[in-house]
Amino acid sequence: MCGAALAVAPGALGARCDYCTADNLVQIPPEWTAKLAGLRATISREENAAVAAWQKARSSLRVSLLLRLGIGGAVVALPLVLISAGGASTFLGEVDLTKPPDFLPRWERGAAYGPCTRADFTLDLKACTGERCEGSVLVGLDADQPLQVVTDSDAVSVWLDKRTVRLVSTEWETIESARGPEATLHPPLKAWYRVTFGVDSGRPRVHYCLHQ
Repeated sequence: MCGAALAVAPGALGARCDYCTADNLVQIPPEWTAKLAGLRATISREENAAVAAWQKARSSLRVSLLLRLGIGGAVVALPLVLISAGGASTFLGEVDLTKPPDFLPRWERGAAYGPCTRADFTLDLKACTGERCEGSVLVGLDADQPLQVVTDSDAVSVWLDKRTVRLVSTEWETIESARGPEATLHPPLKAWYRVTFGVDSGRPRVHYCLHQ
């Protein structure tokens, strides 16, 4: 709290400051770490179960609407089927990010995976504010399998974003961030994610490689 040096007894978990009397935690017991790891695994399982239940309810609602709308529903669904079958589009808004990656177009999943021996793919950073530029790529990731991001510069920051469904809207939420030519990110569950690259120097593009 005050910045003064602490006098810590050997093996102590905490120490009280002689100046401001603030209690400071200086060592984390292993059993605390084990409990947190177990809690994280439980929360991950519950989140996966909740997502599966929500997707099942959403699928049932789609079937009901399709039966009620009839021909009108078929006409609306036809463009979506064509987009999924084409597999050539690279716009994030043209796929349903609430579905598991296995049932979505593989145009980005196939292109972004491979051995990370060098930065193979080029991404134009088109969203610029001042000297800072950003760009994103969409990938399908499995739960609890780290994603290795290799770039050609230590000035590149990387964010792992997940689509979050709110009460009346959906938005991207940052799960984890890192910086440097080799970064490791940890997806919490199987889903589509947006990997966002940012450079403060205003470079127009970044070379990258992804591997899980």
